[in-house]
Amino acid sequence: MSEPTEVDRRRALRCDGWLHPGIGDDRVSYHDLYITTAEIARTSIFNLPYGYQVSCDRVGGWCLWRKNEYGENQVASEYGEGLRLDVGGHVIVDSLREVTE
Repeated sequence: MSEPTEVDRRRALRCDGWLHPGIGDDRVSYHDLYITTAEIARTSIFNLPYGYQVSCDRVGGWCLWRKNEYGENQVASEYGEGLRLDVGGHVIVDSLREVTE
């Protein structure tokens, strides 16, 4: 994973607004969410193929799903297959390390 820039760090600390980047401020958006799994190199959610969805709830924690016309399957999760999520270089969940070590 590349080193976050100072702007990345400020964005990660200012998660109070979720606006599309490039509107003249430094608030974060879903474009700033990066996903890493055992099968997916660190990639912005915006650049993943259509059908991927990130969810979080009290039971399953953070999960990455792949949805299509036949249903959905879990690709990775906080408590199952390894998942790393970061916003502008600020890691918010990292169970990938536990699976790959």
